[in-house]
Amino acid sequence: MAPKLKVEIRETITLQNNNKYDAYNRYTLKGINHIDKRIVRVPTTGTEIIALSGSVGAGAFNEENVRYMRFTNLSTFNPIMLEFKNEDGDTFVTKIGQGLSFIYSGDHNQDFPNSGSGVINTFDANESTPLDINATGYAGLGDLVNIVAKASGSAAEYAQDVDNYYLTGSVYNVDMEIFIAAI
Repeated sequence: MAPKLKVEIRETITLQNNNKYDAYNRYTLKGINHIDKRIVRVPTTGTEIIALSGSVGAGAFNEENVRYMRFTNLSTFNPIMLEFKNEDGDTFVTKIGQGLSFIYSGDHNQDFPNSGSGVINTFDANESTPLDINATGYAGLGDLVNIVAKASGSAAEYAQDVDNYYLTGSVYNVDMEIFIAAI
């Protein structure tokens, strides 16, 4: 039997009026033969935590084989910033709050687990206009090539006031768990 990665997400809440809500989503990724799980200390200066290319190496993954990535902030006090970059130089940045996770999934086909393109052609970033795949000049989705992590409080995240003091944020390194699944 081929290995399967089971991903389960559950959210529950009881509101003040005793109304209870529960959401449960489960998904199984078939054909997963490799996982990488590690805890890294994310500095405030930022560091590349994942590289993706056509081959495997130290800290590098084959972009065609990656199916699932989870980044969990282990801090109870400070957020983490993640910057995703594609082959076209497009980037997007997201903040992971204290104790929370961010999931990035690759392309896969449940009926044919060894097919699919992984993280090839999985994102585009457009700064000022709505995404229009029918627009003239639209280049399409790009391959994810790397991910940089930066602990919250780094200079790039916060504006400075007139006296050159940072207005918010902390300057502490933060631990993060990384989990990657590939075929």
